[in-house]
Amino acid sequence: MECLQSTFARGELVISKNTLGKFTLRVGALGGSNYKDSTVVWDEVTAQKLITKAETAANNANAKATEAQASANTAASHLQTSIDKAREATRAADTANTKAREATRAADTANTKAREASVSASTANTKANESASSASAASNSAREALSAAQTANSKAAAADKSANTANTKATEASVSAGAAKASETNTKASETAAKTSETNAKASETAAKTSETNAKESEKLAKKYADMAHEVVAEANAISYPAIDIIVGGGSVPEPSSDADNFVASVIDNRGVLEVTKGNNKTTKIPFVKNSK
Repeated sequence: MECLQSTFARGELVISKNTLGKFTLRVGALGGSNYKDSTVVWDEVTAQKLITKAETAANNANAKATEAQASANTAASHLQTSIDKAREATRAADTANTKAREATRAADTANTKAREASVSASTANTKANESASSASAASNSAREALSAAQTANSKAAAADKSANTANTKATEASVSAGAAKASETNTKASETAAKTSETNAKASETAAKTSETNAKESEKLAKKYADMAHEVVAEANAISYPAIDIIVGGGSVPEPSSDADNFVASVIDNRGVLEVTKGNNKTTKIPFVKNSK
């Protein structure tokens, strides 16, 4: 209390202690002053509060710094992860671009192959149509050859009958001469028909060779019909009277005979079986067999 009522000279230092045991440093003011009006230089209570605040602030700053460091580390980790992801994305984009270019090249190749296949298919269809036309022509030629052979056989049979009539009327000179002339005419007609058959057979052979250059199947079909034409004539010649001995590629028609039972009256193609009927009405069936030449 005495301290509180004292007067301090200018610059005089006074240390006081409060009821809490805390110290205060004061200095006398200009012209002297009492305790209340003196200047406080240092106060322990205030200093401790400042220290506590400073420590709290320092702790908070350290905590914030730690949090900031953790955040910085996390950010750095995220940044590195983002960089890695970006690199992976770049590599994936490069791979995708490469695959896209490969796919484009593959598509171009596939389109080229498709166009080539289309052209090949068109060419194959054209060749198939040509082969079919050739086969049809060869078939028609073979049928014409068979028909010509049958016509030749009929002409030969007519010539044989004419010869028989000539022999029967031989005692009548004028009639025999006329009959002989008619027989000669019919024989020449038979020879002409045989040559026509030969020409048709050659035409069939030519069509078969043309068909061979287009397709093997057409060759087989043309050759089959050509061989059938040869076999029809050959088989008919083997069975019939020599008066119709017609050979494709060159042949002859011998002198007619009086044996009326041996001439060929008809030749019929019955589903691949040749039915040859002679003058005595006897029929022989001959299956078509391809010659091994």
